[in-house]
Amino acid sequence: MLPAVCEAVAWLALQEGLKDSARLPFLSLFAAISAKAQHIMGLLERMRKEWFILGIVLVITVAKLEPAIGVKGGPLKPEITITYIAVSAIFFNSGLSLKTEELTSALMHVKLHLFVQIFTLAFFPTAIWLFLQVLSITPINEWLLKGLQTVGCMPPPVSSAVILTKAVGGNEVSFCFIQN
Repeated sequence: MLPAVCEAVAWLALQEGLKDSARLPFLSLFAAISAKAQHIMGLLERMRKEWFILGIVLVITVAKLEPAIGVKGGPLKPEITITYIAVSAIFFNSGLSLKTEELTSALMHVKLHLFVQIFTLAFFPTAIWLFLQVLSITPINEWLLKGLQTVGCMPPPVSSAVILTKAVGGNEVSFCFIQN
């Protein structure tokens, strides 16, 4: 909208008979304002597209500044809200957005399902195990290495992966079918 305002002001300046030398600083000021406004609009558009990541950063920041909000027994009651309500709401919302035809189509992608299961349950744990073999010759604490091995064998957290898949425009139907 601001570029249109600048053009209208320039047209009015011409109608008023301002000479080129008199309107040049005037127009350059409006051009600078227009460029800044376009930059701000681009930034706002980017923020709208990246709302989920910005939300994660905001929540982490609030948690760092005021950790008492999310502690066990705190005002958010995470032992109830996260365990029962949040995860259920995520899957319920994902289920509502799925079309039966898409779900049936996703069921037929046997190669995709085999790839994901082999990658998650065989390749990744093996790669982590090999990496830990290299790390074992370093002075890193043995219990830290055991913890990394345990985490490397676990599947990714499904509830956050559903949201991230949806946020990046991934195939949510195939993802929900694979993970469940």
